[in-house]
Amino acid sequence: MKPGLEITVAIVTLVVIIIGGYMFIENRYALRNQLQKIEIRLDMKIIRDDRSQTQDRIWDLEDRIKENPEDITAIEELRKLKEDKKDYVDKLNTLRQSIMTID
Repeated sequence: MKPGLEITVAIVTLVVIIIGGYMFIENRYALRNQLQKIEIRLDMKIIRDDRSQTQDRIWDLEDRIKENPEDITAIEELRKLKEDKKDYVDKLNTLRQSIMTID
């Protein structure tokens, strides 16, 4: 082979190896925005579960208050749980908006 041809083949081979390595790493590991979306979705799932549990407790307390309307402890706890539920809804809305901004 000619010396110029050997250098050209070596350079082309090196470029192909570098591009192949880049493509492998790019496809192998998750991108930062993909990880952020996964993290936000997990946070949303946790908050939804907490909100659901809070709603169940609210219903239980409402039933308890119907039986005994003068139960001050239940009334205060119900008020606190309704505030917590509102906070969960606000957090969910914030996370929904933030997941839409990640691209």
